[in-house]
Amino acid sequence: MSLHTGKLDARIETSVPEAFSDLLGAKAHALGVTKADLVRDLLFLAATGETYSFHVAKDKSAATKVLLADMRDKSGSDGGRL
Repeated sequence: MSLHTGKLDARIETSVPEAFSDLLGAKAHALGVTKADLVRDLLFLAATGETYSFHVAKDKSAATKVLLADMRDKSGSDGGRL
């Protein structure tokens, strides 16, 4: 499955017991993220096998590699290796 990062404009809503919501809130606080970010990562992990945060980092890394290769091609250099 090929997913690309983009605008987060789709919402998924559900209901959970208050105790579970509190547990997610405490876990998110301990991790230094919002509850919404934690839930998004957990859902993405369940569906794809990787967290959304990791997916974004991987997607940005791939885009950067393409950009750097394009810049090297245009400049005719070896990438400025020291």
